[in-house]
Amino acid sequence: MIAGIIVWQVIYVIQIPDMDTDAYEHFIIARQILLAPKDLNLHWVWLPLYHYITAVAILLGANLTVIRFANIFLCSLIPVILFFYLNKKPKENTLFKALLASLICALSPIGIFMGTTAQPESLFVLSVILFCFLFEKEKYFIASVFLAIACMLRYEAWAILIIFTIYNLFIFVRNKKLKNAFNYKQLIILILPAIVISAWILLRWKNDGKFLSFLFDTKVFANDTLKEESSFSGGIMKFLNDLFFYPVWIPILFMGINYVVVPFGLLKTWRENKILVISGFSILIFITLSWILKSNLGLNRHFVSLIPVYAVLMANGVLFLASFFQNQIFFRLTEFRFLKFFTATRILIIILFITSAFYLSMWLSIWRNTFGIGYPEREEAAVYLNSLNPGKTIYCNDAIVEIFSNLDYKRFNHIWMDTTPNLSELLREEANKEGELYVVTSEDKIKNLNGTGKIVFESRVNPKTKFRVLIIKVTGERKPGSD
Repeated sequence: MIAGIIVWQVIYVIQIPDMDTDAYEHFIIARQILLAPKDLNLHWVWLPLYHYITAVAILLGANLTVIRFANIFLCSLIPVILFFYLNKKPKENTLFKALLASLICALSPIGIFMGTTAQPESLFVLSVILFCFLFEKEKYFIASVFLAIACMLRYEAWAILIIFTIYNLFIFVRNKKLKNAFNYKQLIILILPAIVISAWILLRWKNDGKFLSFLFDTKVFANDTLKEESSFSGGIMKFLNDLFFYPVWIPILFMGINYVVVPFGLLKTWRENKILVISGFSILIFITLSWILKSNLGLNRHFVSLIPVYAVLMANGVLFLASFFQNQIFFRLTEFRFLKFFTATRILIIILFITSAFYLSMWLSIWRNTFGIGYPEREEAAVYLNSLNPGKTIYCNDAIVEIFSNLDYKRFNHIWMDTTPNLSELLREEANKEGELYVVTSEDKIKNLNGTGKIVFESRVNPKTKFRVLIIKVTGERKPGSD
């Protein structure tokens, strides 16, 4: 099954470009790191580790497609590691539960889709699962390494560290009152993640001149994009809708009626996999609060880090309901021999996988049909850039056009043209030095150029996004006596 999913992902990557625009931004940042490794401003509001990993891959010759193929491999490891994590002890139903949960995890549509992007989600999920796995095996130092890695990939891991610290404090106080022993060794896992987070905060503070400016900038960007500051401004119904957005609505969107078994697996999952539940609960709190406070954009992909947790909840929920229904009179009527095959467990699993197959095929079909067109307007612009005078600077804030062009990344200037003061004067001065330069822009942003230069290229309009790429040529003034 996993092999079949990998084949679909490989074909998808070959045929369709990465449709997550942030993936291109991460890749551009990684390339810029090679030019200015000490410039922390390059990371913008993101954490740095994925950029440095990608930069190393670029040094080794990787392009964006190679990163996407690597992500497919990481994505395929997640259900495998989840299986070994759940099957670590010879308990009743452990093997069956591990197999069921790993299959549910592997069949998640949004997980499969994100496995085709050049985003850090798969690496983050893998790091969190390995942290849980190694922690429960009492390999605390190695577990702390993976939690530290997660903390430098996505902010959700910061929530894991905070909630895990609070949980350990609670256990310490409780054990002290009950005069029970407390395992101080497990506190080792808090040290390394706390060090790397503190180091990053201090480095950014020194670089930005403002404490936690990268976090505040995240909220400002999200607020500006969403045109709202919090869920509270929309009334009680808006707040409740946003409150249940990630714990309920998004999983239902990709799981369908299978979601109904999730609550029945909560107790068993907590008893057997506390660290996984704590990690998942921490991530859920973080992304839900961020969405309520409009500090994120409410993207479906934020749910990807919760897929393994929900998979285990569903597996345990199926086992609980199967045990309950099997004791009902319908399944105990021995005169109906054909019922011996149709046990409650088998019926629930059949329903589970039919529903999963339906949602999987539906979503994969939707994504292929929606994204199959790709970025024709940007592909045209990239072809045009290759026809220009080589060596001339290209001012470009469109990461997709830049990557599609396959030009030397040193030719591109990334000053943010939406907010740069005196942009026209700056472009004219640079054009005077070089003779000419080019600006990649669009219909909605060309006004920022104040008539600077001449439009030398217009792409066709993307029929789905209605987006068009424009390329401006800025020619320098000929100085007297330059002939």
